[in-house]
Amino acid sequence: MDIASIQPILLLALFVAIVLTAYEMRVSLRPISCPECPHCQATARERAQRERELETWYARRNGLDGDEDDDRRIG
Repeated sequence: MDIASIQPILLLALFVAIVLTAYEMRVSLRPISCPECPHCQATARERAQRERELETWYARRNGLDGDEDDDRRIG
């Protein structure tokens, strides 16, 4: 088995390692949260509120905030 035949496998393994390293670095920067801590609960509430605001903004901007599924008129 020569090196030319396993080059694609080695390249794929390198790419997977780079992606996993980037993911691990991102996860390691998040603070640990505990469910009992008032600070962590407040942070979770703020994050949920911000997510709701972004969803509302997105729906309003794209015309998805109406009662009907499709507000466009046919014909």
